[in-house]
Amino acid sequence: MRERGPMPMWWRLLAAFLVFAVFVTGAFIWQSASSITAQKIENELFALDPSVSVAELESKGYVNNGDVVEGWRTVGVRDFPWYVDGEPNSAIEKFVADARSGRESVVRLYTQSNQRVTAVRVLWYDPYVDATWAERTPQIDGDEGRGATIHYDGKGQIREWWWERGALITTDKRFSRGIEQTESDAVACGLYAADANTSCTTLVLRHQPSAEGLVRNDDSIRQYDEVLYVRPSE
Repeated sequence: MRERGPMPMWWRLLAAFLVFAVFVTGAFIWQSASSITAQKIENELFALDPSVSVAELESKGYVNNGDVVEGWRTVGVRDFPWYVDGEPNSAIEKFVADARSGRESVVRLYTQSNQRVTAVRVLWYDPYVDATWAERTPQIDGDEGRGATIHYDGKGQIREWWWERGALITTDKRFSRGIEQTESDAVACGLYAADANTSCTTLVLRHQPSAEGLVRNDDSIRQYDEVLYVRPSE
């Protein structure tokens, strides 16, 4: 019986290349499936039923952001919408820690009013997005003018999508990764059931409007901050 000779070098190289190609292709497919993109977020929100329930949202990984409160709160000289009675949640705390540290992260939130879902927000800290933004020139004697300051902050912003009753009302709004934290008494935070002597924490998202609004010469570069979370202090 004729014995086989040693395997040719080219065959070994071909086999090694095929194994490497399979590995690389598998890794690429896995990364593509698990990666976050703006289009994936929008597709996810468009797929929600307009009358989606709390149970359905929680099964998809959404967490309670608190109850919607009519009115506004002020930090410094800026106003923003706010929420109360949110419960401490590790998903929100992890997102805050990740964003502040520059690590990519996503958190999915829902808010309620009278025990019904009123809105859904998806926040994505994207460490690779260009963080150039524009700040409108402060008013002088009541004349705001059209001037602005351009900030070149390298890479990394929080990006937001806001869904209400089957429609996207905010797409890719940008915020600083430096989430602001303020402390005040519980009544000031809207935690009316709590003792007024109990302090609370408000986490504020600072809006960073796109500099593209300067080209259009419109009001899109006005800053509209938002509350991320209100909770009793530890």
